Amino acid sequence: MKRSTFIFRLVLITLVALALAWFWALPPLLTPLFYLHPTDWTDADVVRHIWHFRLVQPEWVGTPPDYMRWSQAETLARLAVVFLGWLGGTTLLTRRYLIGRKRSSPNRCAAANRRPAGQSGGSDNLSAIVAPDRAFPAAVAEFWTLDGMRPFLSILSLLGVIACASGCTRTYISTGAPGVPSPDGDTRFCLTAHGAYGRAYTERSKKLLDVWIGRGPYTNEVTLLSHRYKFIGADLWGHVEWISTNEVVMHVYDYGDGVSKYDAGKTGAPSNHIATLSFYLDKSSGKFRDKR
Repeated sequence: MKRSTFIFRLVLITLVALALAWFWALPPLLTPLFYLHPTDWTDADVVRHIWHFRLVQPEWVGTPPDYMRWSQAETLARLAVVFLGWLGGTTLLTRRYLIGRKRSSPNRCAAANRRPAGQSGGSDNLSAIVAPDRAFPAAVAEFWTLDGMRPFLSILSLLGVIACASGCTRTYISTGAPGVPSPDGDTRFCLTAHGAYGRAYTERSKKLLDVWIGRGPYTNEVTLLSHRYKFIGADLWGHVEWISTNEVVMHVYDYGDGVSKYDAGKTGAPSNHIATLSFYLDKSSGKFRDKR
């Protein structure tokens, strides 16, 4: 294995480990939790509902389970997995590189000590001096060619991709699967809001509101309406109000640029009305539709 190949693979393994640490290990601790859920849910229920894959169970960190303690323990466990994977990969790669160098060293020594036919003993030192002088400029020239620079260009490209992807995170708020039930409890209205990538949710930016209306148990639910709406707002959210079992209204609002609903609730600041969406049950199709 060439030294440039070894360095390239070593840097590649390190970059992959950093990407896994950022996009997989750190989210449990860094993801803002704005999640509306039933009042009878415990922190363990919230953990199971949001994080389907877990290295640490919420009951392991304390009784009763605490979401913040679990997020810290889960993040540490994931970081440990990433570190052990990086350590094992770099160790195997380094061992392979060193073994390859040991195998190639005797061959180089034998080639250097081999005397060409018809050459006197004094010419050995001369060829040993002239050969490195000729090899060094050739190695420098080869490095600046496209083939020589390809590993380093690949590393720079990967760094650029990771830098761009680091901003591809966003906040989401959801009512959760229970949603807002209808008066008879047979139908539920679920709302999920997605913020802009790389920006705080309280900033005025484009937001996505996913509306889902359905009925039935979670394992065998029936979708009556599923639609995505786009709005411009700050801490955007919707107030759901069932008029009857066949009609529901959602009022979309925020509190201004940079103002969260929690701060507005403390100060009593009024909300800004953005839109009102109405939905009704179409008896001919059995599905909900929005009123245009």
